[in-house]
Amino acid sequence: FERGDERKAGPAGATRLRITFAQRGPLKYLSHLDAIRLWERLLRRAGIPLAYTHGFTPHPRISVASPLPVGFEGLNEVLEVTLTEPLSPEEFLRRIEAHLPAGLEVKRVTPAPKAAKSLQERVYASEYLVEVLLPPGDSRAELTARVKELLSRESIPWRREKRGKVRELDIRPLIRELRVECSEGRRCLLRMVLSSHPQATARPEEILTLLGLESADWSISRVALHIADEGGAYADDR
Repeated sequence: FERGDERKAGPAGATRLRITFAQRGPLKYLSHLDAIRLWERLLRRAGIPLAYTHGFTPHPRISVASPLPVGFEGLNEVLEVTLTEPLSPEEFLRRIEAHLPAGLEVKRVTPAPKAAKSLQERVYASEYLVEVLLPPGDSRAELTARVKELLSRESIPWRREKRGKVRELDIRPLIRELRVECSEGRRCLLRMVLSSHPQATARPEEILTLLGLESADWSISRVALHIADEGGAYADDR
């Protein structure tokens, strides 16, 4: 599987298609590598003329916009695939429909836009809906106040530790949007739009911790990937 580099030359006559899809239910527990293998098997079984990389271990030329974290549902995920021969979006969809497992839904197939940067490099933000069961005694008004206070800060220092290494960053510039959308009893719905950069990416679990909800019962869905396509225009794949 390619890691999203469309700048590598494909075979003569190759064409690229963009697939927008939902990944729900049990499939939300797949690791990124398992999700990659699922798509590879699916496309082979459907008889899709996949283009492959060169070298000792050829891989299908499939570019994933952003790996979906384990445990998250993805409602509008994006990948692009390079084919060795022209195939219309309609024919592509017809071929794969019978091979889609439960929990995987293809929502749209379109020609992939031309761009100088890789698909991953063009993802500038991710949008999430988080359903939260507030702790006893907590309320929507209190959560809304905490959101307002968090957004009023000029900086939000944060420490990440991985494999014994500690990294310090400022999360505040990475929060593009954060609001409480609705509530019913103790259940609240939070919408987050978090920036994605090669240097730093905010995570919804970290925002929940900052709001004092790290021990609450919650579920996260990534509802959109914001992608800058050709010419720098922003494309919201909803």
